Amino acid sequence: MEQDPRRFSEIVSSVKRMGLDERAVAFRKNASDFLGKASKAGMTFGIIFADPPYVSEETGGILNLLDAGGILERGGVLMIEHSSKEVIGDDGRSLRLVRNYRYGDTMLTLFRRDR
Repeated sequence: MEQDPRRFSEIVSSVKRMGLDERAVAFRKNASDFLGKASKAGMTFGIIFADPPYVSEETGGILNLLDAGGILERGGVLMIEHSSKEVIGDDGRSLRLVRNYRYGDTMLTLFRRDR
């Protein structure tokens, strides 16, 4: 999911260049809006990469939507990019925190859906 038209085009081009266009889907939408609609439509994914805007409250909203909506398949993984100043955990969700990767002021947090 990417809202910016130029970045969305780059993502689509990269997916095609890697030969993954039959196995990957990109959407030009706001992540929270898309996840709400995807949940209602019964869509599921095995791998989700999320990069919500820094200094926003979208990270918690995305985690809650993925937890409640069943969008991430059992055994699936979520990699979410956020500010290293923002601490996120599993907080009793069905998404289990696996590991944090810190790169300066950027943090990548890996979750796995166990149930």
